[in-house]
Amino acid sequence: MQTSTARRPSLALLGGSLLVSLLIAAGAIAFLVARLNAQAGAVTAPIAQAPDFALTDQLGRSVSDADLRGKVVVADFIYTTCTDICPALTAQMVSLRTRLADEGLLGDDVVLLSISVDPTRDTPEVLKAYSEPFAADPANWYFLTGDEASIRQVVVDGFMLGVEVMEAAAEDAAAHEAGVAHTPGDGHTGGHGADHGGDYEVSHSGRFVVIDRDWQIRSYYDSAALDQDELVAAIETLAR
Repeated sequence: MQTSTARRPSLALLGGSLLVSLLIAAGAIAFLVARLNAQAGAVTAPIAQAPDFALTDQLGRSVSDADLRGKVVVADFIYTTCTDICPALTAQMVSLRTRLADEGLLGDDVVLLSISVDPTRDTPEVLKAYSEPFAADPANWYFLTGDEASIRQVVVDGFMLGVEVMEAAAEDAAAHEAGVAHTPGDGHTGGHGADHGGDYEVSHSGRFVVIDRDWQIRSYYDSAALDQDELVAAIETLAR
């Protein structure tokens, strides 16, 4: 009787240990499945139609959405005088360009867009000079600019991302703090450089946008927490 009673706690302990082990194993399997899905390039359903546009690239060429349909597109949003997130965005784009080229996808299947959110200062000539240190091939990495109304329509209305010009002048700073945004015809859009000597900054999104061959927005990636392996896998899935 003493022997039987002594065994009961051991059996209960053994059962509990087996249950914990099974739970740990199940969690590990779930993690591996999720990781494999990410590595396989699992992508979400289309989010929205990507915007139509007609902009100008770093060589002064007209580039429209019609030129890019049928390819997978990765877009980001920068401006050349930005000292905040733009250098990091461009560095990530350089790394992505190299990886896609190594996979044989860049050009025929995938192209990159860097759209300026400061078109007043970022002329095609300025964008060309900006792109050259990164060895950006204008055949597969377009730096795009246009008039302010067109840029706002593409970025804000089309890609549903924010852009806000932050003036250095006191009256403009007060207007921004009061929540008064610039709108076409308010005397600010289209004349920042001339009116303020270029003394302003642009607040904008740090996300990458992935667009599929059917010109549908498929995903957004936050540059601050970017898993480039996952991004590349998703691009490969959409391209192939």
